[in-house]
Amino acid sequence: MVRGFDSLVPGLALVRPDAGRSAEAVRRAYANRPDVLYAEFDAIIPAVTEAVPNDPRFAEQWPLANTGQNGGTPGADISAVPAWDDTVGSRDVVVAVLDGGVNYKHEDLAANAWVNPGEIAGNRIDDDGNGVVDDVHGADYVSGDGDPLDVSWISHGTHVAGIIGAVGGNGTGVSGVSPQVSLMGIRVVDASNNLLVSNLLAGIDYADRMGARVLNVSLGWTTYYQTIYDAFAAYDGLAVCAAGNNYNRNNDTTPVYPASFDLANVIAVGATDNTDHMASYSNYGPASVDLFAPGSNVLSTVSLWGNVFYDDMSDFSGWDTSRYSVKPWSITSTWYVSPPAAAAHMGYANNESSYIIQTTPVDLAGLDYARLTFDAWRHTQSGGDYLRAYVSRDPVITDDELVFARSGGGAVWYYDYSIDLTPYVGGPVYLAFEMRSNASTVYSGVMVDDVYVLGGASEPAYTTMSGTSMATPHVAGVAALLLAEKPSLTTAELRSLVLAGAEPLPQLAGLCVTGGRLDAMRARDALGDLDPPVTTALGVTAGKNVAPVSVTLSATDDRSGVAWTRYALDGGVEVDGSALTVTAPGAHTLAWRSADASGNVEATKTLSFEVVNRYQETHPALGRFGSWTSLARTQLSGGTAVYTGTALRSVTATFTGTGIDWIGARTTSAGRARVYLDGTLVSTVDLYAPLNQFQQALYTVRGLPEGPHSLRVEVAGARNTKSTGTNVWVDAFDVCGELAEP
Repeated sequence: MVRGFDSLVPGLALVRPDAGRSAEAVRRAYANRPDVLYAEFDAIIPAVTEAVPNDPRFAEQWPLANTGQNGGTPGADISAVPAWDDTVGSRDVVVAVLDGGVNYKHEDLAANAWVNPGEIAGNRIDDDGNGVVDDVHGADYVSGDGDPLDVSWISHGTHVAGIIGAVGGNGTGVSGVSPQVSLMGIRVVDASNNLLVSNLLAGIDYADRMGARVLNVSLGWTTYYQTIYDAFAAYDGLAVCAAGNNYNRNNDTTPVYPASFDLANVIAVGATDNTDHMASYSNYGPASVDLFAPGSNVLSTVSLWGNVFYDDMSDFSGWDTSRYSVKPWSITSTWYVSPPAAAAHMGYANNESSYIIQTTPVDLAGLDYARLTFDAWRHTQSGGDYLRAYVSRDPVITDDELVFARSGGGAVWYYDYSIDLTPYVGGPVYLAFEMRSNASTVYSGVMVDDVYVLGGASEPAYTTMSGTSMATPHVAGVAALLLAEKPSLTTAELRSLVLAGAEPLPQLAGLCVTGGRLDAMRARDALGDLDPPVTTALGVTAGKNVAPVSVTLSATDDRSGVAWTRYALDGGVEVDGSALTVTAPGAHTLAWRSADASGNVEATKTLSFEVVNRYQETHPALGRFGSWTSLARTQLSGGTAVYTGTALRSVTATFTGTGIDWIGARTTSAGRARVYLDGTLVSTVDLYAPLNQFQQALYTVRGLPEGPHSLRVEVAGARNTKSTGTNVWVDAFDVCGELAEP
């Protein structure tokens, strides 16, 4: 057994035939065993790849907000903008992109790239024990490593990822359907657009084990594979799949997989244009395609990869073959990926170490990132004999410059091995390949073909593409928005909501199950009212409030409406109502909540506040000694106050209660005042301020024993050196109790 998939489909395994046995003979032998349900080839499948944000190119994104741009029909979109009023998504929601990789370094994707919390980047250790080393942002099952970076020419996977979740509101590029999300890249398609069944199974298994709730599959083929069916059936999340681009073909009669799998966790998506009609290239299916979504001329993210170096390995020009211990490499025209030939080291001997080394380096100057890709054929002793690759700053190759080593193999071509050369950018590098064997069993050998070095720059890149591949991620993005709103949704509930939200259109009737086009707002409405009302207490603030305090509890609900509001004062019985008046001086606590017609109940809110009785300086119960000047100003409590600068003049408040505040003014001409509580001097207050300040609490006391008390404010007749006078102001007294009658 080469690889097991027990965690996804119990008993499912990948095996390779022993040397000398044909693959068909092995398949028949397994198929005839009573303990085997089925046996299929690990085939190579030609994959048919399919609040308004401030992002500067958002206006070009007709699928999200169709205003009639480029001859479209206004409103022929997925209603993304109103849906964002409820949620712009969550990075707690993971969407896996099963494709040709994702450029997680792109400026409009980096912040939404999924990060494996159990992995430490770059330490070459499988920290989380999931079988993939350094899988920080996903996995690459084409190259067999943990780096899912998109290195394809068309950037299909990166384009798909941007439709799902390009970062919104960052002032850059475009916005995804779910502007906040975690995008997990899983590379299963090689640069030649081929897909190995076992790699696809491994990708689905990875998404399932690593917690991706949604799987975007913008891929399609026409051959049925039981292994793939079982893998999708076992996947715990929602798989959103492209219906295919076979120009008006009916999937009911000519299925396209995996979209045509009749599974409860699969959504099949066709494509519409910007007039809300089925795109000319799109497949349809009254029973097998679930809904349509925008797929024509969709603007999204792509990578700026360019070809820095290419060798079809038809000869050894540019390579040194002189370094070997037993025999050199050769050119074979019998086996190759691209004609007419490939580099080969076949019929190798024990203790072999044979190199091909570039004689002219590849220049990586001016690049921000780079990748080495190549195709290889291997049939060597597992764990003993290796195909190895090196990258060096000079033509002298050493073991510490090793970047790739594979042993074993099944006498088949392995496409698009991909190695990150980013650490080497900025200067020239030499590439080298080695066939190395030990002193034990020998097998057939190795071959290398189509050696590429791809380079890229970090500047932003965007383009339009068309296809059901572009329609599918719109649906995946809406699913992500729904999960952000309600993470507890089951896969069945999630699928039902997406389909229930499809907007019925006459021109799509009979072309798909729903007869409609994806609509994010309708899907959100189908989810119902999830949020309770929001209730705000008006007319009262935390801290001091002057009696009488009239409180209004204002409740709002954006969907089903407010059903009731209830409150309780000072721990009393909860009563229905939204208005109350509090007159009793002292400390109070108000608790309240509301509910909507959908049964969502707001969490209880509380507010602690104080109520005081305010007595103006004109109140007859106040004892005033000496002559005071009265002044009328709008800034004053009650519109008037008294002041004097003459020493020993005073105002006395006699009250019953637990506290009192002297309210007055700090001014440029104010002096000092002495404050006496119950006949004892308790404070001398400097009332100077560089700017006049009115209705200020100049002295405050709380926590007095209940009973009669007195507070006397006396003019000291003194000032600090900055003041121009000795004035003392009395505007009012706030009493936690009652002022004593004269």
